[in-house]
Parts: sequence; C-alpha cells; structure tokens
Amino acid sequence: MRLRVLAPLLLFLAAAPAWANRSATVKAEVALRQTPQAQGVVLETLKPGAQLTTSDKASREGFYRVRTAQGRLGWVESTALSFEQADPSRMRWTFRGYWGLDAFKLSDFNTAYTTQSLSNGVYWGGEVLYSLSPSWALAFRLERIQKTVTLEVVDQGQTFELKLRSQPLLLGAQAMLMTRPSWRLHAAGYAGLGLGTSFVATQSNSTLENSSTY
Repeated sequence: MRLRVLAPLLLFLAAAPAWANRSATVKAEVALRQTPQAQGVVLETLKPGAQLTTSDKASREGFYRVRTAQGRLGWVESTALSFEQADPSRMRWTFRGYWGLDAFKLSDFNTAYTTQSLSNGVYWGGEVLYSLSPSWALAFRLERIQKTVTLEVVDQGQTFELKLRSQPLLLGAQAMLMTRPSWRLHAAGYAGLGLGTSFVATQSNSTLENSSTY
C-alpha cells in the first residue's frame, strides 16, 4: 500500500492551471453569474468590450469560468464571448515541478525479517510536456527519490536501516481524461533508467559501526 502526497511548486503552477492562456472579449452586454446556470445569481453586468480571462473549456451548461480585469470571478455564457487566437507554440509546451512524500508498507521479506508498519520516502523533480493534441502529450521527467526502510531480525534484536537514493530519468505519455475549470484528471505511463542509484544498509542498534554501500 502506498500513499503519495503531491505538492506542486509555486514556480510551476501554470502546469495544471485553473486558467488557460486565453483572453476573451465580451461581445454583447451579459450577466456575470455566481453559478454556471441561466438562473444563477447575477454578480454584475459586463459591458461590450470588457476583457476577461477564461477557463480552458465551457461547462456542460455552456458557461465559462471567468476572471474580470478587477479580479472578480464568475460565470459567463459562451455565446457572449469572443476569444483571441492562442499562440500554438505557447500551448504545446508545458513545464512543471513537483515534490511529495511517500508513506508505504512493505511485505515482510521472509520469516527472518520483519518491517516497520510504515516506512517513508521523499521525492522531487521536474517535467516537460509536449502536447500532441488536446488529449495526449509526451512527457520527459527527471526525479530525485530518497527512501528509508527499517528491518528487524527476528529473535536477534538486530535492526537495520536501509536507504535508497536514485535519480530516475523517464520518458512517457499522458492522457487527459477530464478537464474542469479548477482541476484536471489525467493518466500517465513512464519508462526509463535509474541514474546515480545507491543503496546503504546500516545496523543501527549495534555498538560497532556496520554499514554497507552498494
């Protein structure tokens, strides 16, 4: 079992944005609504020529999530908006960074060793995406992984600490499954090499220092 907590770096928030690189102009007087519904509460009335920043796609009801020049958020009917043509070269490339924590439980190696109920790890890295279509992208990823596992020898009271360090260099593909104004869901597959991998085993409860590095 593995529990992974993701925490995107602020520097790369544009990688999975709530807002696309799209600007829109109001074509005709229209209501800025609190919800994406024709009966939604009207927050204000937008005049023709007003500039907005919009979400990637319209909702099922035909509304775009928008931000006004004054920073106000709301929903506007798609028929009232005129979109500027996006620069294809900017839309194809995406850069992002990330870091996170692993909490995992290893199965016992055999009857001679037992493991702690929960082990830990940390990882961070960067990724470059090249969009082939709105649904598919090629991905190049470089990570740094650090994991620590504690083993106990049954009936001997000996404890060993195992440390793994590696830098996976990965190439893969991502498929966009669902997009909403404030979040995205995608599936990805990767394959690659582990660069600079090291493995250290240390007997942590012995009076003699006993450490092996591989």
